[in-house]
Amino acid sequence: MACGAVRALEVLGRDIIDINMGCPAPKIVGNRDGSALMKSPDLAARIVEAVRRAVPVPVTVKFRMGWDAFSVNCVAFAQICERAGASMIAVHCLEAYIRSM
Repeated sequence: MACGAVRALEVLGRDIIDINMGCPAPKIVGNRDGSALMKSPDLAARIVEAVRRAVPVPVTVKFRMGWDAFSVNCVAFAQICERAGASMIAVHCLEAYIRSM
């Protein structure tokens, strides 16, 4: 991820790097990426930390409220990402969670 972030800046010259930890697509979560990282907050923190150290621009992270409606851990996950160096976070809502309210 860190190497990819550096390369993206070299090629595209953007102002931020946004890490998407919210993708629920089976081919993504099947590789333990995207929203599957909600189950591995230590790994997510290491990713954010590595990217943050590698690039001179702010690093943002977007993720879901939790892996599913029964494992909502977005507050703790946000704090972990913040401690790892994220400059900003965005949280996707879970439709099933909202419907259950």
